[in-house]
Order: sequence, then structure tokens, then C-alpha cells
Amino acid sequence: MNRRIVAAFLAAALALLAFVSIFLYVRNADTRALNGVSAKKVYVVVNPVTKGTLAENLGANVAVAEVPAKAIPDQAVYDLATIRTRAASVDLVAGEVLLATRFVDPTVASQDAVPVPKGMEQMSLLVKPEQIRGGVIQAGEVK
Repeated sequence: MNRRIVAAFLAAALALLAFVSIFLYVRNADTRALNGVSAKKVYVVVNPVTKGTLAENLGANVAVAEVPAKAIPDQAVYDLATIRTRAASVDLVAGEVLLATRFVDPTVASQDAVPVPKGMEQMSLLVKPEQIRGGVIQAGEVK
């Protein structure tokens, strides 16, 4: 019986040691991931943002985060003042880097459809996600 108690105590001690070791290893994972990598501070969406939300009302929905420079898109927002008067053209999900191209004039963001001039027709096209720029195709765009 005495051997069983010692074995159980030893097993519990080893389990506790393993838990503490794993906890300390995981706690520093972000630091290790960015070790030796050039990182920049950009705005990242923290809470989902709905279409039409003004940039000046983003508040706690965005936060500054360090992101590897290679993973930052060209249109990333480094300063909220650059998009202050604009509104989100699409819903923004948590975790994505805030992009200037996702913000448009508030009057455009509130429109659900593009007005069609008389004598012309409206049509829908299936477009790959990587071909969409900001969510709304403007008249005259050819890219």
C-alpha cells in the first residue's frame, strides 16, 4: 500500500511539472514567433464591425498590434486619422488587419445597390475573392 501512495504522489508531481512546463512554453509563444522577424504596428480588428460603421466610431473594435512586416498588406492602416471620415464598405471580422480599401465615402457605404442609368442593364458576375477591391465596383473600373 505504501508503494502505491508513493507512486501516485510521484505521478501527480510529474503531471504538475509537465503542466507548468507546457504553460510557460505556450505563454511565450508570441515572443518566440516574432523573434528575428521585422514586425510593424498596425490596426487590427478586435470585435466584428458591421458595414456602414464610421471609422471615427470604431473605438474598442480595433487595436494596435505587432504583425510581421511580410504579412502586412499594402493598404494597411497605421493611423486612424487617414480613414476618419470614411465608413466600412463591408463587414469586418475579428483578426483581420484594418485596410484603407475597406473604407469608402459614407454615402457609398449606405447604398445597397449601384444606380443603373436609363437604357442600361445591371448584371451580376461571379468574382474570385482576391479580385474584389473594397467590396464595391465603381463605374469605369477596369481592373
